[in-house]
Amino acid sequence: MFLETYHAYEQYAFGYDVLKPITMNGSNFDSVLAGWGGTIVDAMSTMIVMGLGDSEEYKRALEHVKKTDFTSTSVHHPEREALGVVSLFELTIRYLGGLVSAYELNGERPEERFLVDKAISLADKLAVGWYKHNRIPFNYVNINEGKPDNLSDTANYAEAGTLTLEWSRLSKYTGDDRYRNLSEGSAIALSENEGIFPNLYAMEIYPTNESTSGDLVTFSGGTDSFYEYLSKYPYLIGDPQHPFLETYGQSIKSAKQYLVSHPQLKPFTFLTSYSEKLFNGTRNSFSHLGCFAGANIALYGRLRRSDEDTQLGLEIAESCAHIVDAASTRLEAGGWGWRDRKTGRAQGHKFVSPGQILHEEDFGVFLTIEDFNGSPEIQESVLYGYRMTGDPYWRDLGWALFGAMKTYLDTGRGIAGIQNVNDRSSKLDDETPTYFYAEIMKYLYLLFDDPDHYSLDDYVLNTEGHPFKVQHNEAFGKVQGNFPYKRLNL
Repeated sequence: MFLETYHAYEQYAFGYDVLKPITMNGSNFDSVLAGWGGTIVDAMSTMIVMGLGDSEEYKRALEHVKKTDFTSTSVHHPEREALGVVSLFELTIRYLGGLVSAYELNGERPEERFLVDKAISLADKLAVGWYKHNRIPFNYVNINEGKPDNLSDTANYAEAGTLTLEWSRLSKYTGDDRYRNLSEGSAIALSENEGIFPNLYAMEIYPTNESTSGDLVTFSGGTDSFYEYLSKYPYLIGDPQHPFLETYGQSIKSAKQYLVSHPQLKPFTFLTSYSEKLFNGTRNSFSHLGCFAGANIALYGRLRRSDEDTQLGLEIAESCAHIVDAASTRLEAGGWGWRDRKTGRAQGHKFVSPGQILHEEDFGVFLTIEDFNGSPEIQESVLYGYRMTGDPYWRDLGWALFGAMKTYLDTGRGIAGIQNVNDRSSKLDDETPTYFYAEIMKYLYLLFDDPDHYSLDDYVLNTEGHPFKVQHNEAFGKVQGNFPYKRLNL
């Protein structure tokens, strides 16, 4: 499927950020990727993982990168007015991560060193996000003008705290510690802030004075990958004593106390959100984006040799994988809610319709966001489940995810999104996101590949699925193996 869909991109959209598989053209409209051919860069590490690092497709990708100027853009960001504004977060995880990972995975070939040079040229433009002496960067920066877009902006924890893997890798390949220091300093500043609960942080923060805005606590979008990198960064650099691990350990401890929830009708395990201002406390809801937590909490558990945390992470992963049971297409919904086992109430939901209640009685949850836009977090957690346990059950879950995608989203020219996963005749969305190539295809390929190929004991994946080689340290526990996971009684 990867080559089939990538060939469609090459035929109809090469050089554009995304393929529109229904109308058969490319688009930079409403793109967060600056019009530089985001699909190409996001696909490169997947090509190498699949043994295509010397293929004609990869050679064409290299030629595209070589001639692309990553220091300016003529594409408007969909959420900003001024020309030249880009997202530090998005361009870091996709372009910086994609370029440097491709260079590393393909053997650090001298003739491909320009991949690092291109990443450096972009990073130097993005670095204006760290305005004056701020430790926390603004996310939206105008690379054409060399300044933050709006000095009154907040940043969220994910935007400012998901930079360490990529920027530290730039320091490794340049010898310039400035990149590492900027990204690590931001994550340190975020982790030093006072949480709503111990080491569970409000999502929004002002870079200028490091004060928080609002009180929303969630493992879903907005803070998700900040928590993810608290374990992955120390693992990458081989530092089991890094304070980020202690921070994340306390985050997980607080999540167990304040966020872990079990629906009353199914033995699922999910993480709620919390806000006194928005929900008057807890909201029994979880999202596809939040399902990264299954893989990541389990990863932390394996690294720290904590069976309890590994079990919790895999329970979340398994629960997320079974959310497809609640959709007639067997595709993953964007979000869902439930009545809690302890209270019998759908806490934080102002209204739950009779139809949603009936749906919950059948499937244990009711859907709150019914579209699927190719988000890869469930596939990611299924991969980790298999690699950590060796249980073919996880491969069965992954095969079901692949089959539903093939049945309902494959246009013959690429994979589309869908507006309602609970309607088999639902209208499709005309876009193949770049992370389909970077993540979904890579996770599913690795799920069915030899577990020693790109072992999770040798590589850590950034939040866009781009692998980096870890610095081994025997003080970390082994990630892969035969962990005795106790499956949910579904």
